Amino acid sequence: MAIQNLSLITILMVICKILGTEAFTETPDYLSRVTNMDTSIPTEESRQKCDAMETELDYAIDIEVTVSDIAVINDLRNLLATTSFPYPLTNTIEVTGVNLTTVCYPNGNGFQCRCEERFALSYDSCVLYTPCDDIIQGTCTCINGIPSDGQFCEPQPPFLQAFTMNYDIIYPGTTLQLTCVVPVIMQMGTGSWFVNDMLVSNNTKYSITNSPPTLTVQDMSGDDTGIYMFTMTQSTLTFTYEEFIWVTDVIPPIIQLNMLATNVPCGANENIPLNCCVTYYLLKNVTAKWMDGSVEIPSVQTITNMLCVSIAYPVPKQCNTKQLTCEVMVKKESATEIFTDDVTITFFRGAPDCNDITYGAGMNGNTSTVSSPANFMGSSTAVCENGNWTLVEDNCVFSLIKTLELFSQSLSSANVSSFVKDLRTITTNFESNITQSSATISSIVNILGKVASVSQNISKTSMQDVLETVSILVSPQAENSWAGLNSNNETQNTSSALLESIENITHSLSSNSFTISTTNIELIKTTLTFPFNEAMNSSKIFIPSQGLPSNTSITTIVFTTLEFVLPARTTGNTMNNSINGVVMLAYVNETINNVLLTFDKTNKTKGNNQCVFWNFKVFNGIGGWDSTGCQLQSETNDSVTCSCNHLTSFSILMLPFVPESIEVALNYITYIGVSISMGCLVLCLIIEAFVWSVVTKNSTAHMRHVAIVNIALSLLIANIWFIIGAAVSDVGQSTPKNACSAATFFIHLFYLALFFWMLISALFLFYRTMMIKMSKRTMMAIAFTVGYGAPLIIAIITIAVTAPKNGYFRQGYACWLNWYQTKALLAFAIPALIIIVVNLLILIVILVKLLMRSTGEDRQSEEKNALLVIARCVAVLTPIFGITWGLGIGTMVEPTNLGIQITFAVFNSLQGFFILVFGTLLDSKVRSAVVGRFSFLNSLSSRTKSISVGLSLSSLAECITRRTQSDKYSAEEHLMRQIK
Repeated sequence: MAIQNLSLITILMVICKILGTEAFTETPDYLSRVTNMDTSIPTEESRQKCDAMETELDYAIDIEVTVSDIAVINDLRNLLATTSFPYPLTNTIEVTGVNLTTVCYPNGNGFQCRCEERFALSYDSCVLYTPCDDIIQGTCTCINGIPSDGQFCEPQPPFLQAFTMNYDIIYPGTTLQLTCVVPVIMQMGTGSWFVNDMLVSNNTKYSITNSPPTLTVQDMSGDDTGIYMFTMTQSTLTFTYEEFIWVTDVIPPIIQLNMLATNVPCGANENIPLNCCVTYYLLKNVTAKWMDGSVEIPSVQTITNMLCVSIAYPVPKQCNTKQLTCEVMVKKESATEIFTDDVTITFFRGAPDCNDITYGAGMNGNTSTVSSPANFMGSSTAVCENGNWTLVEDNCVFSLIKTLELFSQSLSSANVSSFVKDLRTITTNFESNITQSSATISSIVNILGKVASVSQNISKTSMQDVLETVSILVSPQAENSWAGLNSNNETQNTSSALLESIENITHSLSSNSFTISTTNIELIKTTLTFPFNEAMNSSKIFIPSQGLPSNTSITTIVFTTLEFVLPARTTGNTMNNSINGVVMLAYVNETINNVLLTFDKTNKTKGNNQCVFWNFKVFNGIGGWDSTGCQLQSETNDSVTCSCNHLTSFSILMLPFVPESIEVALNYITYIGVSISMGCLVLCLIIEAFVWSVVTKNSTAHMRHVAIVNIALSLLIANIWFIIGAAVSDVGQSTPKNACSAATFFIHLFYLALFFWMLISALFLFYRTMMIKMSKRTMMAIAFTVGYGAPLIIAIITIAVTAPKNGYFRQGYACWLNWYQTKALLAFAIPALIIIVVNLLILIVILVKLLMRSTGEDRQSEEKNALLVIARCVAVLTPIFGITWGLGIGTMVEPTNLGIQITFAVFNSLQGFFILVFGTLLDSKVRSAVVGRFSFLNSLSSRTKSISVGLSLSSLAECITRRTQSDKYSAEEHLMRQIK
């Protein structure tokens, strides 16, 4: 503190030296800047001159101090705040106050100067050096540059704002409401309003109300520019306040025709009424006329708040299409500008097909364009179709919004704050008119685009105005309007333009931290500290340490109702997507390589959720959702967490796994079919056990039945785990991770085992056909190693790789391998596809081998029968399983395809039935063994009965045996014939 006091004393002694070394007879203007400070102690002579002064003078001295450490400025602030004034220097000199007024610091390639509290820069300085905040009441507190004239921040004068207006900028054609704020002690008096020194009273132009005193002026124009004054008298006291009100002159004339395209019966004895009205801030400088080519048409002129010229155009004898022009001339200081608008008259013969009050008469195919209804500007166009006028284009914009849109064409950064305040006022006061008009919403989006292009340093107040305006545009009441905009090729980029405008405005926010909350939007701007973690409306954002500068700021905006504003079109061209969460806009003026975003699901039904961002460049510039740089990190039944390597506007899209309309029917087909399939598999295993000792007397038959038993057993176990997985996935609000992981693992394992045992069957068929000798023990060892070992290895690797990424199984659906996040499903699809191809190749090789083999080769009948059955199983079941799981992959790629979903459900349900029929029932040896077994059982229960039945069954078995023994074909020829 001693050092700080010494610094202050040094400054004060400098002041004393300046005062003490002058004769005080010169003007003190040259004392406005002291840039080279001499901190030496004043001489004795100078002190004597100070003491000799008898006249009391006040001096204001500006001192510039250059420092390299911002901490010095903070110390000086603290010192001045704790120092008492006046501060005596000598017996005759004292310092009445020291204020820090302006701090300038480097900003990019230049400097930025900011005023301290209670100080401001003049309007001239703000405009000359470009303000970095809003110009309010003719002052600002920040400029981009150091004033070369030494005009730094000055004390803010007290400002008395006696008038409050409904608009900060007065536009032609608007209604001005001027309210006077009078002192409390004067509120019982009577008041009067004056415009340009003329007393006004209630009439069609002016309306006066009291409590508080308010003057309403209709249809403002350039003639209404001037001094507005309010005077109130109470007893002997008189309160008077006046203010200059200026109507902006930057808006071009607005031309409105009562129709732009009309249809008239040819030869009709009637006149066509045409009106052309002009709105302009200074109507006395406007003239208008109707022209037929180069010929002026006599017209009637009326002037109210608009200049209107009217004609009654007679229907000509020649029924050729006619075009008439309304020509408007505006006199300006430098020249006269001409504006035109045309009306097209089409003639038709015969009775009209369409006829109503709005669009008039016309034939099918005719077009009619009429002017907008009251309070709107523009036109609407309809086409006559099947006897009715059908609206095809609506360009009717709410009048006040159209005025703002025209003004925005000359908008500058200096009046952005006033402009967006007016935009918010109009949007809020006329919400229903705006939300129900697609053209008006489109105009406001254009306005916001202009605001974004000129904004430099948006304050919290201005951003609040912008977001309140946007909140109305994206309110549920505007859903139908957005549906029309998104379905029209001419306006389908409106939603993208809205989001882009908000992003660009966000880039121009001031450096202060603040929070804004509206009905449908929430904004938080704060300093980025690592790790950054912010929870907002139904969403979270997390940014790990990135090594960014300490003063980096982040702006996040959450939109809760953009699901009907932004269309769900994606770069993947996937149909039936829907936005399934809020939309979060995140902006940091630095490069971000890693960010985690968590979104609560809007729709928690079953479906694929994808992490996406809005890409403004795709689809030829109209914008769409893109997943580049983003991936789903984890998912629960309630939320989705996305990992992205950049910042912009994010959300999640959901694609339903199964259309809701058929989900219930598919569930019935699946569960009933799987139950039937399981029943068939159980029956298959029972039959195999029942006849095992009879049908496995040679190695070939033994190997075939081992394979079919393991195929049936694998599918049965997989189906059991399928039902378990479907059950646990429906428990509670979140899929239990451990239970679903276990179900997915065993389903994967045993479905793979099913295919690998099919491969074993094909390989065994190949070995036996090629006459390769192998012991029974070796065959069994290879079969079980490949049949269960290979699937187990694949299943373990799959869960080990994908489970840590939370991408092993699908969330919110029956437990099965994930496809969209980690592509874990490939661990099943690729092996299955390879086995199918290998099996088909083996069948081709065997067929070629049989065609080339001589007929002299022969085999035992039982081995021949076993090979025949193996070939039939491989030839039939391989395509069936291949088709089934090909359809299964199809349901993942096209989940909304009704045909694929139903076909897969049917085929999946019949796999067990196919195994029972082609693997067991069609084997003659099995049938014979079953008959023999039943014959033996029946003989034990009834001897007499068993003799007769046994004879008949024995006869049947003997007949089958004789037929087998009499076969003259070799095993290979018989197999080839059966395959043919």
